[in-house]
Amino acid sequence: MGDGVSSVKKVGVSITTKNKNESFKNELTSEFSQQQNHSLMDSYTQQYVDAGDVFSRAFDDMTTKNMRWNFSNKMELGKALTWNLNTDYQRKNTDEMMRDSSYTLEDRINMSAKSIWQRNHTFSISSGMNYSFKLPWGDIMEFNLNGKYGTQRFRDDTHRTTDYLNTGTQSLQYLTGNNPGQNYSFSGAMNYQISFLQNWALMPSISYNQSYNKKGSEFFSNETLHPSSY
Repeated sequence: MGDGVSSVKKVGVSITTKNKNESFKNELTSEFSQQQNHSLMDSYTQQYVDAGDVFSRAFDDMTTKNMRWNFSNKMELGKALTWNLNTDYQRKNTDEMMRDSSYTLEDRINMSAKSIWQRNHTFSISSGMNYSFKLPWGDIMEFNLNGKYGTQRFRDDTHRTTDYLNTGTQSLQYLTGNNPGQNYSFSGAMNYQISFLQNWALMPSISYNQSYNKKGSEFFSNETLHPSSY
């Protein structure tokens, strides 16, 4: 048997500014959204074996919260210059609690409880510019610049307790993981358009690209055994 609830909230704004002859135009947009999901599951199973039926019960309660904020701006100065900027931030939180147990008609076999805690953050910012102009003798010079930077942080913690009732022991397990990340990219180009005759043009160009991407992974695990308290 399972049940779940999901809710979504959004709010945004968009602003456009321009003059009469549209030699200047600026478009700004921003949006904030939030989503929450909650699920609940409770199940029972029965396994038929010769030594005696085994009954199991599992319970799972999970809540996920997602948040995102985005901002972008685009500016145009006639047909000569275009510049844009975009930022994006996302956060995802997950909390989960699970319990399960198995038993026969005579006694219980084992019981376990598990909790999961996850936090994920990502951020990025990017910008681009295009600028072109016509030289006095008719040739056209164009410049393009683009850049982007981003980071990510992901943390995962898991705690698990298991009681082996048939042996009288208890296992305590702790797992944690951390996955940071960082990246950037940059590109630039210059184009030179040489027009000749009526419908012919020659366009030599030069460009440069550079990118960087780094991902880390850290993991820790610890497990101990104790006498069971049950």
